[in-house]
Amino acid sequence: MGLQTAYVPAKLAPGIERLSFTDASLYEILAARFGLYPASARETHKAIAVPEDAAPLLRVSVGSPALAAERLTSLGDGRPLWSFCAANIRSFPGLFEDFRSRIGDAFPYRRHC
Repeated sequence: MGLQTAYVPAKLAPGIERLSFTDASLYEILAARFGLYPASARETHKAIAVPEDAAPLLRVSVGSPALAAERLTSLGDGRPLWSFCAANIRSFPGLFEDFRSRIGDAFPYRRHC
């Protein structure tokens, strides 16, 4: 189970806040409605304790262990397309250190010409 919040610049996708994401993903809507295709992303993961505001939404106790991610996704020209923060419930033994990843050519829903 996870909780994600995405931030998309309003001038890149005007009116996106009024769209339904019930039957389509953010990737699908950005491509189909706005012609926007992610080209790369930088993501950081770290172990966290679930904060008070997220615990009821995730149906866990405050302070439960979770894996959090922060991602900045960019268009091919380098402009930021969206950023998100996420908390995913995972059980993991021991200490988990921060790690970063870069996502490029294998990015899902990448436009093919």
